[in-house]
Amino acid sequence: MPTPYQMTNAPSLKPQFLPVDSILAIAAVVIAGLVAGHVLGGPDPDNRRALAIASSMRHPGVALAIAHVNFPGEKLVFAAVLLFALVNAIVTIPYANWSKRQHGEIAGGVTVER
Repeated sequence: MPTPYQMTNAPSLKPQFLPVDSILAIAAVVIAGLVAGHVLGGPDPDNRRALAIASSMRHPGVALAIAHVNFPGEKLVFAAVLLFALVNAIVTIPYANWSKRQHGEIAGGVTVER
């Protein structure tokens, strides 16, 4: 019969294929980049949107290069960068749609004056 200590230190039953803590941390970094870019983007809505999206994306190519140099045998580096890009897309698409609606853009890039 297992002791209470062994029962509390038993491996977790949550799925190991979905790193929820990592996803939440990545989403927080992306949201911080979107907010910083939007606030610092100036008065032009297009500049705000461009700076927000650019600052939230970071540079996945540079991240892969640095990780490959520092961890040459690590196989999960590409997966981590891919996860960041996927979470970034999921978080950034609603922001981009909201930003377009806020400034009266219609599909096709035509701007409607209010």
